[in-house]
Amino acid sequence: MGMDADGERIKDPMKLMVPLLIDPGVRNEDRLRIILLYILSKNGVTDENLNKLLQHANIPLAEKETLVNAGYLGLNVTTD
Repeated sequence: MGMDADGERIKDPMKLMVPLLIDPGVRNEDRLRIILLYILSKNGVTDENLNKLLQHANIPLAEKETLVNAGYLGLNVTTD
């Protein structure tokens, strides 16, 4: 996955993401960026997991199109 600020390997990125996704001080655009980075690190997520991420981040499902459109750039957004 990657390393944290202390140089330790990140074992559970979701544990680090959730506080940012539910923080009211984080803008929706930034939440979408966080979710997109997670998707890229996993080389895609299931549609069910994508919907759960959007729900945790309190992002309307209509904004899902923003992430799905990244697939037109050749990125694996959703997997089967």
